[in-house]
Amino acid sequence: MKRSLIILIAIVAILIGGGVLLMATLRSAPLKDVATTQTTQDLPVMAPAIMPSATAPLALTASSSTSTAPIEAPVGTTSTVAANVSTTATSSSGYGAVGHSIDAVGIAPSEAVVGSGQSLTFTALISDPAVITSSVNIILIKANGFPAILGTLSPNGDGVFTLVTSAHALSLPAGNLDLRISVAFSGALKRVQSGDFPLSIIPAANTSAWMLVSPGGLFTMKLPPELSVAEYPFPAYATRDFHIQLSDGTMLAAIYVFSPQQWTNAQQTDGEVPIILTSSSTGGFVYGYIVSENDGNELGFNEGELRADLVQSLATFEAN
Repeated sequence: MKRSLIILIAIVAILIGGGVLLMATLRSAPLKDVATTQTTQDLPVMAPAIMPSATAPLALTASSSTSTAPIEAPVGTTSTVAANVSTTATSSSGYGAVGHSIDAVGIAPSEAVVGSGQSLTFTALISDPAVITSSVNIILIKANGFPAILGTLSPNGDGVFTLVTSAHALSLPAGNLDLRISVAFSGALKRVQSGDFPLSIIPAANTSAWMLVSPGGLFTMKLPPELSVAEYPFPAYATRDFHIQLSDGTMLAAIYVFSPQQWTNAQQTDGEVPIILTSSSTGGFVYGYIVSENDGNELGFNEGELRADLVQSLATFEAN
């Protein structure tokens, strides 16, 4: 009995000693840091996912159309540039915005008589090479803000576009009209419009009592009693030169009779360029005029009334 007890105690002591030795061994062995090992590996870096931006422009596909130019849109939905200055407007195009410009616009004269056949010349200077040359339109801004296309300007070279027409041909109503030039550019989704420029269409005066003149048999026109026409004997750059003047010789305007080549040369002068009146199909002449800068006269005529009468006289001009 005593021997069995001694054996049991010895077994227990051996077990306890082994357990202590095992614990000491475990405590002395280093632990493997799994997390640290994984983060020190050269793993490929994942690029962040790029989500489409709600404000980013989207690519648009042009629809099939027989027209090469965008359709005229109501005023307010197109980019505009100021008239007579070199300015850049922005038009949407594909993924981004592309700047296009109309350098200058104008009309001569800026006043005409309703229903008259007197020539109106619309001009636009567009040096932007992306211009669609068949898209340069002159538009009338209606009272409701919508544009009405009056005609299309033709390219004349060096970025100059012109249209010669008349108040009669355009059926323009009397009143102060707001006009714009509207242009399409290659690759642009919107047309570019110039700023407004005015055209005054005035009612026709009663000229039944005015004198009908036909100087040199080249043309006819009606003049009020205070005005007359006289030929200037030394024309500078035209075939014939006529002055519309008061009785004291104060000149209000000069009317020039050009050959086609003289007219072309006159458009390239550095000075004041004549405004076209009309052309003759029989004589082959081009008629132009320049309004004098004379301010006032010694006869006491009201300057405003003289200018108004001159506009009415020019409206009666007809080439022979």
